[in-house]
Amino acid sequence: MRRVRKGIKTLLHTARQLQLVKPFEVVKRKNITIVPFEELLDRPVGLSDHKGGPIWYSWNDTNNLRHRRFAFEDDRPAAPASIDRIEHTPLFWCGAIVSHFGHQVADFTSRIVGYKIYEKEHNGESFYYCFAVKPGSGISQFEDTPAFFKQIIEWHEIKPEQIYIVDKPIKSRKLLVTPQLEVLALNGSPIPINDQYIAFLGAQAEKNLGKAEKNNNIYYISRSKITGGELAGESYLDEFFQANGVSVVYPENLSLVEQIKLYRDAKALVFLEGSALHGLQFLGETSTSIYVINRRSGYRVMEDGFKKRFPHVGYHDITTLIHGLTPAGGLAKWDGISILEIDGFQQLVEALGLNFNLWRDEEFKQRERLQLKKWVERKKACPDTGYPESMELIGQKLNEAGYDLI
Repeated sequence: MRRVRKGIKTLLHTARQLQLVKPFEVVKRKNITIVPFEELLDRPVGLSDHKGGPIWYSWNDTNNLRHRRFAFEDDRPAAPASIDRIEHTPLFWCGAIVSHFGHQVADFTSRIVGYKIYEKEHNGESFYYCFAVKPGSGISQFEDTPAFFKQIIEWHEIKPEQIYIVDKPIKSRKLLVTPQLEVLALNGSPIPINDQYIAFLGAQAEKNLGKAEKNNNIYYISRSKITGGELAGESYLDEFFQANGVSVVYPENLSLVEQIKLYRDAKALVFLEGSALHGLQFLGETSTSIYVINRRSGYRVMEDGFKKRFPHVGYHDITTLIHGLTPAGGLAKWDGISILEIDGFQQLVEALGLNFNLWRDEEFKQRERLQLKKWVERKKACPDTGYPESMELIGQKLNEAGYDLI
């Protein structure tokens, strides 16, 4: 009889594990080992983008509690040789801390919303928000985290002392976990965007910023001051937009709060596709119109989530991407340089109600060629991307675009 009862208990436990966890549902897992990340955003060198965090007892049965992007893009971590400490205070599993703003927001922030609601419903109880890091990150306490991470935590009204960082293996006596509420996606999202999630974000923005103060301003969100993922000649676009009365914004110079307020209050935003787009994920329903110049043709970054928030979301495939290979032999699209297609750009300018007659093609072409040359020289000097096969591909793509620079 004891064996039968044990078998029934095991079957019921397995059935619970196989059930899909609903959005905002926070489930409890006991005695879970959590480890630092062995691999994290390491696909360019042929490794995993996510190998660390909780070691679930039944890896394949934890369904939507695991980390995902399109599908479940995580590898089971190796069991540690020893446990550094045992934590008895309940932990909310959030994800990794990384040095990349876009990935931090898109991959490792959305669960916080579910936990904030859960925490409010369990007022008086103590919880930690648990993140893990990769060895060598230099992060072992909250003070070590990137400035944008601190701002994300402050935006969500989480106290610094509530942040629990796993830099050595631990065992959590009570791990609380909810599915990601928004998933990094370049085209369609693999999960529905929950209305309650969008409403919470809108309410949080109003709480932090007050009522929206809509203006009639158009802003161009530029990447011209940063290296990597460039648009050749973008500095000229900055000047062209300014000549049309469009304010040019360099988001790396703004705090998170300043970015969110600017995005919420604007009439329209024009982005060059990149990490700054993920600042929009802190907003709920907002009457701002969004225009994205794709650096990589066909990409629709966070399209489903943005269409839940904004009345107009347009992605404009008006560039040609030049790129090499990763050290693992893959396509290094993320680190390419894009060449603007002028006809398509003119259509975008006119759709915004701006004057394309201010465009000076000769000036733009000079800057474009100069930036392409500098980019090629940088690639040649880089030990990871300067090997013959990569430069051969770059040369081929440049020739197809009409540039003989190699």
